[in-house]
Amino acid sequence: MVDTTAIEDGYFLIDSDDSWDIVDDFLKPERDVLPTHDLPASFVPGYSSSGSDMDDADMREDFISEIFSLERKRGLRDVFIHKDRPPTPTLQDIVERHVLPFLPAKSLCRFRAVCKAWDKWIAYPFFAHRQALEFQGISGVFTSLPYGETSFAGLNRRAHGVPDTSLRFLPEQVIILASHNGLLCCRGLETSCYYVCNPVTKKQWRLPNPNFHHGSKTAVGLVLDVGVFNFGANFEIVCVIPQPDSEFIVFEIYSSRTDSWRHTTDVCPELQDGNLIGNSFYREGCVHWMVDSGFVLMFDVKNEEFGIMKLPVGFGPSCALAKLGGELCYLEPREDGSGNRYILIYGDLDMRLKATVQLHINRVESAAEEPFRVLGLANDNILLLLLGRWQIAYDLKEKTSRVLDHWAVNGDHVRYLPYINSLVDVPQPCPRGSVEDY
Repeated sequence: MVDTTAIEDGYFLIDSDDSWDIVDDFLKPERDVLPTHDLPASFVPGYSSSGSDMDDADMREDFISEIFSLERKRGLRDVFIHKDRPPTPTLQDIVERHVLPFLPAKSLCRFRAVCKAWDKWIAYPFFAHRQALEFQGISGVFTSLPYGETSFAGLNRRAHGVPDTSLRFLPEQVIILASHNGLLCCRGLETSCYYVCNPVTKKQWRLPNPNFHHGSKTAVGLVLDVGVFNFGANFEIVCVIPQPDSEFIVFEIYSSRTDSWRHTTDVCPELQDGNLIGNSFYREGCVHWMVDSGFVLMFDVKNEEFGIMKLPVGFGPSCALAKLGGELCYLEPREDGSGNRYILIYGDLDMRLKATVQLHINRVESAAEEPFRVLGLANDNILLLLLGRWQIAYDLKEKTSRVLDHWAVNGDHVRYLPYINSLVDVPQPCPRGSVEDY
């Protein structure tokens, strides 16, 4: 099969003359599914090897290809079901239920062309919900320029991607303000309207106008807490609005359940002369923002309460909040006079220094005088960095780096937002009055 060559209705398709003939509905075999010794160990789900250069997405895709190769060799289509025996799950059933939900959205859009059964299953809303539950890895970085140009750099170009990286399916040019669990929160350059969209499915929702004026210093957080009971994929937009000529800030929240804005009764006087910088970061019910005066502003979405956490002395706009080992951490880049680069990792409630990691990056990819910035963590091993105009993924375990993307411009107003490649749906709001606004 040929790789992605066409896009239709927002989905990647495989340009192949026999896309429907590759795999049809298999008849169930008489005996159990293929024994494990027929499959190489590297193709077994859950298998991992420290010496392998393949990531999870590549392994799962090759696992699926190997399955259908073995299916064709064994000629399972010619095997009939014995009516006196209970039906035995086929390899196709196992892959559908236990492999596909763990794949990123681009791979799934390509696999819709495998057979009619997979096309229907991947397009089913329940599958999109389960995929959003199971696939939680950072897939790449969205770059948003202040004049509306956007781009996406995936960690794996074969597995991660979106059909339109410039977001031209939206009604107007936008800047991306926040990203969470596959959704993007954007703001129009002409109308200043908020939009929430999934760049994979191109589904979008335009939010009503807020009650407060959201100026240029307003910080935005997107919260899509994917859970078993949140089948509708309802989300919240949390905006931190500094009040003019005042040290107070106000929190205004949009809920997709009611399609309306509300503001909290509490105001935060601790901002003082500080400005919220960087991207919002969500963890365990709380949205976090860094403040350039040296602390983190936290907002509990459920209880609508805020809190303050002090940051280390070495705070700067090139730092980032991330999750490492399930815990909130703070990443600070450092350089010495010899051109060596380090990442200082702070953690725990007191944000104490827990580790210092020296980076070994090819000099071809960067120059000593270029700015050095941390964008976040894709997982516990992959660090996302910005060196000058180069976006780089650095493997902390293997101590290797590779370039993801290169931009001709750079600056403090350019946003870099880690993104999860998900099929999660953009819900339509409930009719007003049918759900209590809480």
